[in-house]
Amino acid sequence: MTEMPEEKNGEVIQMLGDGRYKLKCNDKIDRIGLLRGSLRRQSNLQIGDKVVIQLREFETHKCDIISKKN
Repeated sequence: MTEMPEEKNGEVIQMLGDGRYKLKCNDKIDRIGLLRGSLRRQSNLQIGDKVVIQLREFETHKCDIISKKN
C-alpha cells in the first residue's frame, strides 16, 4: 500500500471509546483518530496496532483511520 501525501502512518496508544483512538503519528504528533466506514463495524484495533490515517484539512488534531496495517 503506497502512502498518499495527505495520508500518514500512526500507532494506537489509547482507546477512547465510540470508535475513537488516541494515535501517535509518524510526524511525532498525537491525534484523535476516528474509525471510518466498514472498519467501524468490524473493528478489532488494539493498543500498539499500526494504522493508516488521513488528515483533515480543517482540524489538525483529528484524523480518520482508513485502514489497519498488518
